[in-house]
Amino acid sequence: MTDQNECCRKSFFASAADTAKRMAEDASLAPVEVRKERMAICGTCKYFNNNKCDLCGCVMPLKTKFANMTCPHDPPKWTEWTS
Repeated sequence: MTDQNECCRKSFFASAADTAKRMAEDASLAPVEVRKERMAICGTCKYFNNNKCDLCGCVMPLKTKFANMTCPHDPPKWTEWTS
């Protein structure tokens, strides 16, 4: 598996490619409650702008849906979800 914050140290296009790769590796979805909690956390972050993260360039409503994603902030404000 790729480093959890690897996508966040790349350009927008590389970040999108890394996110797509992580989704292909494991397309497991986080529960709806986890998705909502993640988005609520993102909504309070200074890097959240028009549903995108200014740190990694990811579209957060999509990124927060997948269990194996994590926040790019250092330290992360939310991490991978495991059952």
